[in-house]
Amino acid sequence: MSRKMSLSARLALLFAGVTIIVFSVAGFHLYHSLNDQLQRHEDVALLGTLEIMRHQLMRQGGMEAMHGVINLLHAAYGPRSVILAIRDNTGAVLAASTPEAESLPIDRPLPLDAAPDLSDIRSWYDGDTKRGRIIVANERTNDPDTPSVVLTIAREDSMSGVVLDAHGQEVLITLFAGVVATGILGYAVSRQALRPVKALARTAGDITGSRLDQRLDPEHTPRELHEMVASFNLMLDRLQESFRRLNRFSSDIAHDLQTPLSNLMGGTQVALSRRRSPEEYEAVLASNVEEFERLSRMIKDMLFLAKADNPETVIDRKPVDLRRELEKVVEYYDTLREDARPPVRIDGTGWVLGDQLLIQRAIQNLVSNALRHSDGGHVETVIAAPVHGFLDLIVSNTGAGILPEHQPYVFDRFYRADAARTRSSEGSGLGLAIVKSIAELHGGEVFLSSTPDVVTVFTLRLPGCPAEFSSEGLQA
Repeated sequence: MSRKMSLSARLALLFAGVTIIVFSVAGFHLYHSLNDQLQRHEDVALLGTLEIMRHQLMRQGGMEAMHGVINLLHAAYGPRSVILAIRDNTGAVLAASTPEAESLPIDRPLPLDAAPDLSDIRSWYDGDTKRGRIIVANERTNDPDTPSVVLTIAREDSMSGVVLDAHGQEVLITLFAGVVATGILGYAVSRQALRPVKALARTAGDITGSRLDQRLDPEHTPRELHEMVASFNLMLDRLQESFRRLNRFSSDIAHDLQTPLSNLMGGTQVALSRRRSPEEYEAVLASNVEEFERLSRMIKDMLFLAKADNPETVIDRKPVDLRRELEKVVEYYDTLREDARPPVRIDGTGWVLGDQLLIQRAIQNLVSNALRHSDGGHVETVIAAPVHGFLDLIVSNTGAGILPEHQPYVFDRFYRADAARTRSSEGSGLGLAIVKSIAELHGGEVFLSSTPDVVTVFTLRLPGCPAEFSSEGLQA
């Protein structure tokens, strides 16, 4: 497989291609301009020759005068540069500068005493081949035997053709030299211009997983690359944040898995250290079951989050009665309550469009989190009126609250806030992260507002469901 062409080589070829186009257009224009100028110059010379011949014929007469005119023509222009033929009114040749002059056309002659101009000169053809330029005119003489003659004067394009051929060769040589020079200079200039790009590539090559704090410097790069450098730096910011979260996630996983495993291992080793009664073994097994359940919940939560992070994950969207799902969750926790804490208050109604089981799990995690950290205080849930097509489920609780420096990270996996919010053995540490994933899967969001020692409020925002779809879902 051949190597791809470098950017410098591509630019050099583009410069060369542009040069070919520009030089070709300029050469074509100059070539035709020169051709027009030469033709105009020869036409003016033909008119001048016609005036000289007319003057000579009026001064002298007879055949001797005509041959004198031809000799004068030869002396002025050479024997073949200008071809002259003189005929009488019957078309008989009276004098000719060369033998081929006798075959010059005599059609459409100018009338006697006419004042010729450049428009009276036309092209002279030999079959389909252009030979040059010609003018035919009736002229008076000073010879009583031949008072008028038909004067034909022609010029061949041979001389102008030589000039044009030489000019065309010069244009081709200049074109070739210009293309070569432009290619070489373009390659050198492009390499110089691309030096900042190579410097950026070297800097980017030095960035590794352990050196994600480095950034490209936009101050020393061309203006055209500022947007690319800014985008690259933003990508590095995201990567650095992802690596930071991944490292913290790995560390937290190891810590959270170590605790139940240590409990299992320690309890089992103690139980096996000596013979024990069936009741004691039963107690150890019951304790182990609790730890196994904790590990099971943690693994299930981690698998759910891994699935939710997949961009191809598709959820089954149907109308969901948010109040009904909320009442189910609150009723479940009320049956488990053993203390005298106040019941969870529910206010508002509304329908959302989403996956019923996922929405129920998000509600369960929010209510469970609020009950766990309410310190026996009040827990309230409110379904707010739709705003811009969304519905808000607000879960609030009194208690110690969350300090401002911890609030941006409470939805991160395994994040540990202050002691007042430390997870109990019942939680896997992934509850709020799961709520965030469920909200994002539905195209919504979840956010927090907390005033320490006063109140903590979690708001789950989900897409609302139109009334007609809600009624259909209710009937189903």
